[in-house]
Amino acid sequence: MNEENKEKNINEKSKIIITAEYYNKCKGQNYIINDFCNLSKNLREKDPLIQLKGLVGIRKLCMEEKKKKNAKPIYNVLIRYLFDFIKDYPEEFQYEALICLINIEAINIKLNQKIKEIPKKELIDFIFLKLKNTKNLKLGIIILNAYLKYLKMLLSVEKILKEMIPNTINEIILNIMKDYINEPNIIKKCLKIIKKIYDQRGFQNMSTSNDLVIPNYCFQNSIDIIPLLSDIIIKYKENIKILTISLIILSDITSDSKENKLYKIIELNILPKLIELTDNDNYDIIYYSLKTIGNFAMNEKSDFTDILINLNVLEILKNILEKENEEKNVNIRKESSFIISNIAAGTQNQISKLIEMNFYELLHNIIINEEEGKIKNNCLWAIYNLSCIENEEYLEQLIKNGYLTIIMNRFNIDYGDTLACSLEALNNLLKYKKKVNSPAIFSSADKEINNLDIFNTLKNLKNKGLEPICQDKIIFILKNYFE
Repeated sequence: MNEENKEKNINEKSKIIITAEYYNKCKGQNYIINDFCNLSKNLREKDPLIQLKGLVGIRKLCMEEKKKKNAKPIYNVLIRYLFDFIKDYPEEFQYEALICLINIEAINIKLNQKIKEIPKKELIDFIFLKLKNTKNLKLGIIILNAYLKYLKMLLSVEKILKEMIPNTINEIILNIMKDYINEPNIIKKCLKIIKKIYDQRGFQNMSTSNDLVIPNYCFQNSIDIIPLLSDIIIKYKENIKILTISLIILSDITSDSKENKLYKIIELNILPKLIELTDNDNYDIIYYSLKTIGNFAMNEKSDFTDILINLNVLEILKNILEKENEEKNVNIRKESSFIISNIAAGTQNQISKLIEMNFYELLHNIIINEEEGKIKNNCLWAIYNLSCIENEEYLEQLIKNGYLTIIMNRFNIDYGDTLACSLEALNNLLKYKKKVNSPAIFSSADKEINNLDIFNTLKNLKNKGLEPICQDKIIFILKNYFE
């Protein structure tokens, strides 16, 4: 080895040592921001081995800082340099740079700060192309995981989200999921990205304009995701995290209750699995299974509700609502009561099923004892909807079990639409009583009408200056049943 090369070799080795010294110095917290600036700048001019060692050192420091209770936001000065390592260097550099970026942004999130540096379009396109060609390029699972994790962070920036979605990012992620169906870490990260795309609530909160962040065509095409979600729900039924995210996505993409999506779920036999999952020990799994079941109940087509009833969903919902009212079960009970209120707004046969199972007693008890307003309101709407039953036997049963009393007890409590609904329920009962003219119903109803002094109660309500819709209903009832 000639003197020049020997000297160069010594210098290069010494520079590796300097990089290690930087790391040790920074690890001891005796550093200043310039150390990081100099380190990152110096790396650009060094031998690839030194550059890689420097990146490894920075990655270690970022990971250590992220674990600290009081993390310092000093690493933001490195972000632009790390972008270059992703775009211009081989995959081992890309991986180290990606992990650094992930940890830096995790520190920012920990400090309640947003993404500090938004990558330029060239880098976004590069990441996009990497993911698009992942199978062809045989991108390693480890670095693919890093790309997916960083992409998920980037999608929290609305500008990037808007750029990526038109480029069929959901289609690319679905293809990755199909190719790596046996890799749980990749599946989990892909699901988180899909969730971010279809979580309407999060995007509406994030959006500062009236423009939809997610175009309508994304929701229209979301039916393509359902078969893959079905496979994942079956394959990862023991993996709580993956199963939960899959259920969240399924509930989000069916939130519009579109028939084509609901029929696809039926075709793939997912619905029985969702109903079975309501008996799971995990709170989130129960809740998001119920959310999708609720999307079936919301559809105006009675066939979907009939399918739920045939799968014994009423018994399951009754068991949930009969459980002790624990704080942790509030959202589960809220969703269950919402489903019942939708079923009660269904066909005569569906209302009959609720009456046959004594739901009116359960609903009455919840209305009296429930503190959570949404649950109480759902049960009120459900019990009012029972008044639409056109069956003498069931109607008599309702009246004898205090149905009129339930309605009248709400008159001095409810306002607006809820009071209007109470008045409509009263009208339904009185209308049907008048129509059938059954001695049994007539006797039961008249007894309750007299005991509750309905005539004077309505007259007093009429003088309270209520909303026009309530005033009109009161006048109608008084005119048609008490004159």
